[in-house]
Amino acid sequence: MISKSIKVSILVITYNHKNYLEKCLESILEQKTTFPFEILIHDDVSTDGTTEIVKRYVALYPDKVRCILEEKNVYSQGISPTLLLIPLIRGQYVAFCEGDDFWSDPFKLQKQVDFLDTHPDYVACCHQVTKHNLYKHEDTLFTGRYNDSDVTTEEMIAWDKDDQYIHLNSMLHRRSILDHLPEYITMKNRPLGDMPYYVYLTICGKVRFFAKPISVYNFGIPGSWIARGKNYQDYRSHMARTNGWIHLYNVIDRCTGYKYHSCIVENRRRYEKQKLKIWIRWHVPLVVPIYKRMKQIFGRRGDVVSPLFRYEILLF
Repeated sequence: MISKSIKVSILVITYNHKNYLEKCLESILEQKTTFPFEILIHDDVSTDGTTEIVKRYVALYPDKVRCILEEKNVYSQGISPTLLLIPLIRGQYVAFCEGDDFWSDPFKLQKQVDFLDTHPDYVACCHQVTKHNLYKHEDTLFTGRYNDSDVTTEEMIAWDKDDQYIHLNSMLHRRSILDHLPEYITMKNRPLGDMPYYVYLTICGKVRFFAKPISVYNFGIPGSWIARGKNYQDYRSHMARTNGWIHLYNVIDRCTGYKYHSCIVENRRRYEKQKLKIWIRWHVPLVVPIYKRMKQIFGRRGDVVSPLFRYEILLF
């Protein structure tokens, strides 16, 4: 239920972020605003002491910080932690900051709220993000957008193509759009990533991007959502994730009445090609010994296999 006294609800999703969560929460609490806001934390059964940090902040700021502490990990069950926080939201607007990221401008929230307050035709606004690479110890810009501009649905369907992606910790949107979420947002076992959410936002209304970076994304944290999402243990899990993206594009296509069909087909094709790449990566090492043995036994006739290897070179 929306509260007239709370302007913004900030959703913090965390899992094993002990070394980063305090900085994340402090960067939110240090926001200088003319309005009250709340912080809603979801901890997915952390094992490194993150849960104790969450409990401490709830005790320190009982009027500002609330949380969900899971007893069983929901991510591994294909459930989005963000969806579980939605019933707790009391703010007119919703912002995000995952537990291993932080906001770098104390006026970030005020700037974005002021924009949406004065631009009722926009449903959301976001901004450039600094990507801090923990491996290389260097900072770069997260997205290839360098000018203030509106975000289009087609750009979000393409998401990582042409480096037009948006980071979730930069997003602020109106609470009202959460009342009727489409299937491609609520479906279980949806592939890791925020693309469907951004697609939905741009369909709901205009979304503004600001080129100045005012938050930080820590890249390369062991055990993070990205690291866990790309930890393919076997051929089956790798292929299942790729098939998941293909299915997701099909669901988006159907839910949007095929309005963006050509764009969806173009981007879905990337994952269809990726399926072949995955097959080659996992099966070529098995084929090579057989191929060599065939050449020993049949000589030049074994060259029937060679087109596969030439195609592998083209793919990679």
